[in-house]
Amino acid sequence: MFSAAPIVQKYQEESNKVYYNEEWDCLVSPMNTVYTRLGSNTISSSYLQTFSNALLDKLPVYLKIDRDINTNAAFIELKIHENMLLGDTKKLTLNDKNMNLSNKKLDNDYIIYKITNYEDGGRIYFNEIKKMSFLSYTRRRGHANYYLAFDLIFKFSTTKNDVGINDDIFKTPISTSVIKSASFVIVNKSMNLHISKLPSLSKIHKLETKVNFYEPKIGIPWNKVATSTTKLLSNEPDENFDFENIENNKPALISELEFGNETFPVRNFTIDSHYNKISKTEYSYDYLISDNFQYNLLKKQFEKKANGNNPGFYIPLNFSGNIFGKLIANENNFPNFKELDFKIPVFKPFFNKKDGIIKLNVNNVNISEEEMFKSHEIWKEIEKTNPLV
Repeated sequence: MFSAAPIVQKYQEESNKVYYNEEWDCLVSPMNTVYTRLGSNTISSSYLQTFSNALLDKLPVYLKIDRDINTNAAFIELKIHENMLLGDTKKLTLNDKNMNLSNKKLDNDYIIYKITNYEDGGRIYFNEIKKMSFLSYTRRRGHANYYLAFDLIFKFSTTKNDVGINDDIFKTPISTSVIKSASFVIVNKSMNLHISKLPSLSKIHKLETKVNFYEPKIGIPWNKVATSTTKLLSNEPDENFDFENIENNKPALISELEFGNETFPVRNFTIDSHYNKISKTEYSYDYLISDNFQYNLLKKQFEKKANGNNPGFYIPLNFSGNIFGKLIANENNFPNFKELDFKIPVFKPFFNKKDGIIKLNVNNVNISEEEMFKSHEIWKEIEKTNPLV
């Protein structure tokens, strides 16, 4: 069974931080059920009454919903005591559609359903979960005996800031906080309440990711583009949580880099992702440009080379102005951020005899073998009259 734990503390936005945040809650709403009122001469009439769901105090319903961060698919585990399902008519639906309940087993008088699809085969996705209905009753000769009758009304909300060209991602980390899983214990006192108001009966696990970007420097290879760190936020002790899913689903966030400057000899890069395990509840990725470059003296530019020990992209040494580019994100893994535009001002070129960081004009001069020999002979005569040692 699910052990109750407090709901995780709501994600707080840091000052001036670009962020994306998800919140999830559910309202437990009892159904209005139909009863029969008997009158004289066997005349009867029907009336509606809100069902009390008193049996839930003895036989709670347990619900856990896990999420695949890569695909947004939902994995539902539902535990209902078999005495709750004695009714001839049973209704267990999601978004008013029947779920595929074929994967089930009995454990300590609880029926455990493992649910991933609707009855028609359609996949269940996490952020599309709106309403789950539970109804079980038997009706005989106009009389109804209800075992449970309630709805779970889910509310999924997001808060986000968009990243524009004027946002300096190299100075402001991007943070996201997304729902990883949620579990609820439904009892009678839950009725007409948002489940988050009962922290002893609910828990929500969130994955918080922080991405730091590293600004390229002229004259130095740009190898490490960014680092992302993801941590599970939970008030539940590590040993009580099943980490199998998070350990098997560690999505990388950034896949490509593109420069907008048409004068750059190479403008598109595939980003390599290197995974690092920090702890049982935390991991990181380094995002790297692994291509090697070598300076071509004739063309006065860096060109890709097959092998090398100093990977990374070089800003052209004679460049000054604004560098425009974008990082391509894996949107399913990095919600709200598909393309991250950036602008890097380069105020001075690396080599320039007037205003460069190094005031030097580098030119490649072609010298014939005859001229080289002539120069060599001249220096030999100079050395005879003015020896260096």
